[in-house]
Amino acid sequence: MSGWVRGDGSLLTITLNPALDVCAVVPVLEPDRKMHCHDLSVNPGGGGVNVARVAIRLGTEAVAAVLAGGSIGSRLRELLAEERVPVEIVPIAGEVRENFTAVESTSGRQYRFVLPGPTVSREEWACAIDRLTSLTVPDSLVVVSGSLPEGVAASDLADLVGRLRGAGAEIIVDTSGDALRAAAGVGTTMMKPSLRELSTFAGQALTSHVDIDTAARSLLELGPNHSVIVSLAGAGALLVQRQGPSTWIHAPQVRVVSTVGAGDSLVAGVAVTLLRGGSVLEAACFGVAAGSAATLAHGTGLCRVEDVERMRTLVSVSVPQGQ
Repeated sequence: MSGWVRGDGSLLTITLNPALDVCAVVPVLEPDRKMHCHDLSVNPGGGGVNVARVAIRLGTEAVAAVLAGGSIGSRLRELLAEERVPVEIVPIAGEVRENFTAVESTSGRQYRFVLPGPTVSREEWACAIDRLTSLTVPDSLVVVSGSLPEGVAASDLADLVGRLRGAGAEIIVDTSGDALRAAAGVGTTMMKPSLRELSTFAGQALTSHVDIDTAARSLLELGPNHSVIVSLAGAGALLVQRQGPSTWIHAPQVRVVSTVGAGDSLVAGVAVTLLRGGSVLEAACFGVAAGSAATLAHGTGLCRVEDVERMRTLVSVSVPQGQ
């Protein structure tokens, strides 16, 4: 299906629990001793924030709306300004969280630490949902991505998705757990669970193509949803649409440097293609190219345009046997 988005070609992303992503390299992680790090990088983070950053790199206008407060929230705004990412701050009293990634240079392994974030009060959420809805225009594309902060329940996310749909927007949701299930019950244009997130939804390990397809269709059928794209790390993704067979999208085989931001880059690639009038399949293929390109970048660097274009030529598709 194409032509979903008929607005001004811009994108709104919503990040309810943004973060400051700190990454550093250490030779070996060892207990009970000081480990001196190098190659420090600090980047604005959180699902929707990263989607907006990548979309802008790919030549699409985007605005990142975030719930943010405290000195880290101010730093987040500064970093987004440095990247020329337009930002709408929805103020809260709590401090924006930090995430820390330690890269062990001797092994290449990554250790990712997610620190606690703020608690959003009911009064703050009431103001936030009004503000986020007011930013939405008819026939626009909105990406709601990332985890929920303390104080915001899955039912609150469902309310937000419902109000965004009521304002005339098409919605892409990338979240997990109860929040994913709640959004699916309201209805979305697309959902992007990872294999791990879909396994959690299904309540079992998904070890075969049939298992993954069945679980994705179960998620799709929870409400008036159009499609699900399941990210499968280096294997690519599975695209399931309400009409027609599922499609396996095969990622290029690359030497993975970092997996940080790969899923967000995939979502950005999908959003950019839909905004340009592409089909869902074209969007999914470009998304896999962007996700693969992100794995070539160090730390939390996300994808580079030249890598996305190169990966784009190497993505292939197939239909699972029996469909």
